[in-house]
Amino acid sequence: MEIFNYDNRTLKILNILEESFSVQEKYLIDVLKVSLKTIQNEIKDLNHMFQGVAYIKQDKLNYTLYIINIEEYIKIKSKIYEMYTNFDSSKVRLVYIFKKLIESKKSYLIDDLAFEMMVSRTTLNNDIKKLKSIIVDYDLSIIGRSNKGIKLQGTEKDIRLFILSNIYNYQYKENIFSVEDLQYIDQLLINYDIDFKIKSEFIKYLTVSIDRTANDFKLNLANEEYKELLDFYVSDFIDDIFSYIYKKYDIELSIDDKKFVTICFATMNVPTKINKNNISPYYYEKYSFLVQDIFTKIREEYGIDIDISEIMEEFIYHIYFLMQRQRYGIRYKNNMKEMIKEKYLMSYKIAQIASKVIEDKYGYIISEDEICYLSIYFETFISKINFEAENISVLVITNSGPAFRELIVRQIKSLFTRDILIDVATPYEEKDLDYYTLIISTIKMDFKTKTSVILQNEILDLDYLSKEINFLKYIGKMNMPLIRGMESILLSSISEETFFIADSTKSYTENLYDMIEILSNKSLVDDKFLDRIIERGKKSSMIFSKNIAFPHTFNYKFEDKLLIAIGISKDGFADNKDLKIIFLAAIPENSSNSMLLVKTYDELIDIMKDTKLLDEIVKVENYKDFINYFIKNTNLYR
Repeated sequence: MEIFNYDNRTLKILNILEESFSVQEKYLIDVLKVSLKTIQNEIKDLNHMFQGVAYIKQDKLNYTLYIINIEEYIKIKSKIYEMYTNFDSSKVRLVYIFKKLIESKKSYLIDDLAFEMMVSRTTLNNDIKKLKSIIVDYDLSIIGRSNKGIKLQGTEKDIRLFILSNIYNYQYKENIFSVEDLQYIDQLLINYDIDFKIKSEFIKYLTVSIDRTANDFKLNLANEEYKELLDFYVSDFIDDIFSYIYKKYDIELSIDDKKFVTICFATMNVPTKINKNNISPYYYEKYSFLVQDIFTKIREEYGIDIDISEIMEEFIYHIYFLMQRQRYGIRYKNNMKEMIKEKYLMSYKIAQIASKVIEDKYGYIISEDEICYLSIYFETFISKINFEAENISVLVITNSGPAFRELIVRQIKSLFTRDILIDVATPYEEKDLDYYTLIISTIKMDFKTKTSVILQNEILDLDYLSKEINFLKYIGKMNMPLIRGMESILLSSISEETFFIADSTKSYTENLYDMIEILSNKSLVDDKFLDRIIERGKKSSMIFSKNIAFPHTFNYKFEDKLLIAIGISKDGFADNKDLKIIFLAAIPENSSNSMLLVKTYDELIDIMKDTKLLDEIVKVENYKDFINYFIKNTNLYR
């Protein structure tokens, strides 16, 4: 849980609408955890505030933000932000309480705190309850009683990490370093050949260390696991910085402060110069085996062989940094996690498998934020399995890290059917912009070029992108063919022999076993298929969503034939009335079928996410009606 989850729903809606061309109503409800009526009221209020400056249009079940005057829009948005900088905001009160507790080494009386904040004891006690639920993720707690005073309990390291992740911008509104200090740090980064992209994060760690040390809050990082930080590749760089701080400000940072600041470098994926991190052969080999275990498990679960040979080393480095974050208690925050889960559900499911492998092997519980970061890599991997391209030259301008850059490239290529040239550059690189057919940028900047430019977020909105490309083609700005369609692998894998109307008086398991028995009698699955399904069910639930079960395992009856059986029950099952459909996948154990499987899973996920479609599917009474419905009412046959 984050401290900024409170009282910022209006800004969250704006930020979500800014990031995507069109946002589903259901997505806003799921992300904000509020009712449809609340969303509609928020949109109504926003349209009133932005009258004549911006407008949020509702089209059926989607919302789109249109900005008419960007300068005025920014001014009004800033005023909305300022609404949350006084004690009327729960968020501001939470920050204030935490600051008071970390600045004091003794208990703080509730009455004194309530008087300072000019709020009632009831309000304050409710805020403290909220704060307790937030800081527990950082191994921190608030102890004491309201009539005797409260105090913060936890290690200095965890207090510092909470400050960095949650209240840094509130705690340090102004830079504590002079221009001269920053110039010195810049020169040292150059001298030690350290990537400048880590500078801002390093400044934060250094700022917190200096402030807490100057106020006599000492670290204790004597445990064995922290010792190797002193031998990290930035050791001499940090020594020089600490020496500079001592000479200029008379603040002596300790060996434990050095370990703490080094955590920044040891846990952060730096987009470039990654080979400079001098990861020991021991860790490289250790995490190479872990990566192999992850992809073995993915193959066992989904039958997909993923080729990561081109970026194997980069992925091992990512796993290394992920494991380092687990070791040192760093909570990576992924502001796009909800969008990632919405857009890349298949990759998210695969990333969950990877996180379970790590948990089983090392005991670390991988956070939702980290799983979504892993999803970006897996989306890149599976989108690489099969794509065709077109002869177009595209320039991508972005400051994104390697995982996002690779994913952006793969997604753009997936939109075309002939070879295309894609170059990726930062906004600081000089490029002949007029050379390219199209520019796609995740950075808002002044483009002096006749080439068409499409602005995008790091998570590409492919629907919007394809519409824009088609529009440019239509008006003659680009010589491009139309976006390609997709044939349905899923429907071609379901036959009359694998279509079942389930018995609602029986349980889900009974119906599943009946389906498998019939398939076995028809020689469509091997004799041990049921045993493997039972074994898989012991390891993980095969209930994919509220309405869908997705049991699946390898089928040794055929080498290259994917078989999908479907069991439909409009009244649900005896033990689960909400469950309506069983999609049973019999997967061929043949690596050449990975592309086919990936597309099948994508189609399944599209169906599972479409509530209206599911409601209609359960009404069909035979195989013929089932196929006819899809041909008439969906875009799976295109």
